[in-house]
Amino acid sequence: MNTTWLILGIGFALLTSRRMRPDFVVIATAIALQLSGALSLEQTLAGFSNPAVLTMAAFMILSYSARGIELSRYWESFLKWRASSAGSISFWSMWGSGLLASIMQDELAIGTLMPGTIRAGRKHGIPPSKLLMPLAYGALLGRTMWLVGSPAALLLVWAMSAQGMIAFGVFDFALISVVLLLFGSLYVGFLGHTVLPRKRAEADPLDRFRIRQRLREFVVRADSPMIGRSLGEIKWGKGIDPIILGIKRTHEPTFAPTAQLQMVHGDVLIAQVDPDQIKQLSEEMGLEAVPNVDLNQDDITRGDIELVEVVVRLESSLQGQSLKYVDFRRRYGLSVLAIARGTQVLVDHLGDIPLQGGDVLLIQGDRRRVDLMLPEAKAIPLGERAVAGTTKERSWWALGGVVVALGLAASGLLTTLAAFLLMALAMSVLSRFPTRDAYRTLDWPLLVLLAGVIPWATAMQSSGLTNVLVDGLLSIWSQPNPYVLLMTLYLVVVGLVTVMNAPIVAVLLPPVAIGIAVKLGVNPQPFLMVTALAASAVFLWPVGHRSHILVQSTGGYIASDYPKMGIWLVVLLGLLNLLIVPTLWPF
Repeated sequence: MNTTWLILGIGFALLTSRRMRPDFVVIATAIALQLSGALSLEQTLAGFSNPAVLTMAAFMILSYSARGIELSRYWESFLKWRASSAGSISFWSMWGSGLLASIMQDELAIGTLMPGTIRAGRKHGIPPSKLLMPLAYGALLGRTMWLVGSPAALLLVWAMSAQGMIAFGVFDFALISVVLLLFGSLYVGFLGHTVLPRKRAEADPLDRFRIRQRLREFVVRADSPMIGRSLGEIKWGKGIDPIILGIKRTHEPTFAPTAQLQMVHGDVLIAQVDPDQIKQLSEEMGLEAVPNVDLNQDDITRGDIELVEVVVRLESSLQGQSLKYVDFRRRYGLSVLAIARGTQVLVDHLGDIPLQGGDVLLIQGDRRRVDLMLPEAKAIPLGERAVAGTTKERSWWALGGVVVALGLAASGLLTTLAAFLLMALAMSVLSRFPTRDAYRTLDWPLLVLLAGVIPWATAMQSSGLTNVLVDGLLSIWSQPNPYVLLMTLYLVVVGLVTVMNAPIVAVLLPPVAIGIAVKLGVNPQPFLMVTALAASAVFLWPVGHRSHILVQSTGGYIASDYPKMGIWLVVLLGLLNLLIVPTLWPF
């Protein structure tokens, strides 16, 4: 086995194990290939100037700047008018997220529609666990519709151009994507949703996050060591970690008090605390619990002080860090009351818990501080609130920019890259989206991942690994049939994207697909189209795609919930690919 194969094999093993960040793995592997002599320096860095990577960056800028569109209320009203059951809401949710994900990043599309979907379901007594997985599946099916929503499709189109082939155009994916979305929605709407768990979800966040019984009032006694000290200076006893949500000192209580506020005798503290710590607070901190007090949401929110649920995105700077490590309370002036992770609700020692992508944080604080935190921490709000950093007017302009860019690319007047870069620049020049915001909203880990994996394909081809894989696949059958190989390729891609990032698969498999077609003497286009479409069929495992992770904690899903509905969707879409793709692109 040559050195190049060994390096690539180690890279694949690290990616599938998910023990290390994928962007780090692909860059480290590319550097190892360069040091081994398998790649030149220019080949190693070629991905950072790749048109597909740059197009995705421009699309990120436009789609993220369009995130403030006020669709949640309209979407909720539509669902209440058109749907009244779990099946009908699931059907329309898949269509809604699919269409929106075709012109906006899929996780932003999900974040936009999720609040309205949840509220519409609660109106009919349907918990989020019945509705949010279809929302994620719809976004995955719809993102290939206009090509630019899918990094995998963009990279595959680049691979076709690199091979000297006539690449798929912007609208070549539209018809089959709509058909797949239609049949997928029908399956989920009539049958698929029935296998999803029905998990109770209370409307009140205090009940949903199980903290109502932890809300207490305490009077600061005359002998309290807290008197004369600010909240930031107070040293709580060992094992005590109360969250101070408000202070009653006058007729108007102060909610989300700052760390500089000093304690005085007679202050009434509104706190979230473990009931087992009440005695310790009385003995060590001089706090007297107020008996027979039943607090609700109105007792900890007022005016600009709100309770908001936010989802931690996968590329958030918070991921892997604890609240205490990032000094969340002091940095943002906000209090995290609870963390929902999958089916768990975490309420004890929150400051020491490393955060994960998909975690739902229940936060109390000033709306303006929340607005500042969201873009910096790359979190998505789930509540009924304005989205930070943009205006409705600016958002509609940005969405219009996406549509115009698609039109220019489809007309042939400009390449896809030029059209999206032009519109991103136009938004900045018109001050609709300042340059500093554009840099902040780029999903750098994904862009680095895309750029870093492109040298892998070069190394695979130059080392002969691509030909070995093609010959190995064809040797399974004595007389290979293109339809059988097409389905085999579909299943291989689905299996790979279940355990690793879809863009990686979309870069490495097109040369294999082309090699299969050349050996068979048939048109490679159907094999390439199936590769692109199958790269979005991430339905079997939650770690397969960030869209699943985004809804996992909110829906309360466990890993085994995904294949129960996803396996039949994979089979259905595979049969549709086998029937439709060769009809549109004959062998």
